Amino acid sequence: MANYTDILRDQFELRRAKNRRYSLRAYSRFLGLDPGSLSSILRGKRALSAVRAEQILGRLQIDGTEREDFLNSLWAQHFLPSVKSGRRTQSKALDSLLYETIVSEWEYASALCLLDLKTFKPSTQSLQKALGISRQRAATVWLTLEAAGLIRPTGNGYLKAAPSFHTTEDVRSRALVRSHQNDLRRATRRLKDLDVLERDFSSITIAGSTKQLAEMKGMIREFRRQFEARFENINGDAVFHLGLQLFPTTRRLKREKS
Repeated sequence: MANYTDILRDQFELRRAKNRRYSLRAYSRFLGLDPGSLSSILRGKRALSAVRAEQILGRLQIDGTEREDFLNSLWAQHFLPSVKSGRRTQSKALDSLLYETIVSEWEYASALCLLDLKTFKPSTQSLQKALGISRQRAATVWLTLEAAGLIRPTGNGYLKAAPSFHTTEDVRSRALVRSHQNDLRRATRRLKDLDVLERDFSSITIAGSTKQLAEMKGMIREFRRQFEARFENINGDAVFHLGLQLFPTTRRLKREKS
């Protein structure tokens, strides 16, 4: 899988091959960047915003698999995960293939959330039991998260190495498409096997305007932030998924007797 900086360099070299006088300054003007910013980006010292990445992809007329590789490698290197330290946000680079695996397969986000619960004692056996997966799969989840630098082993199991986990919004990503598809399949199964009191599947249909779509999406995102702030609880006994379908992704954890 190609890295986004390699793709940018390759595009520059293609233009230089046609015109040996073509400079990095001319390339930066074409991309809508100043030369210093482009230099920092090519060295991996500075990230592109989602909007700027889309603009550059459009100007370079990059699509298909190369576009997916560009975006996935950008998010993996700069935006997943983020570790907040004071007012600064430090980012840890992730291998693109690890990024795609962790984002698209539901067990990883659930395992990270389980580590927030005081009632969960992290081990391969406890993860297997909580998620209802095989022992081999549980071991793979821990090893992959450790390889990605998202968790670290301790004498008693594992601890999160980063307090938050973010993906992109309004940018098409192969990993996120797979994740959404998997979420819909799981939601269909949970609709059948959970009692109505154990989950909430709801929707509305309205007449509206496409001109207000951005405002609608903004309101949904704000609701998600408020929902997380209100209900995230390290003293809880399960991990939940909100789609907007709400259902537990783990079995109920037993509280230890004090």
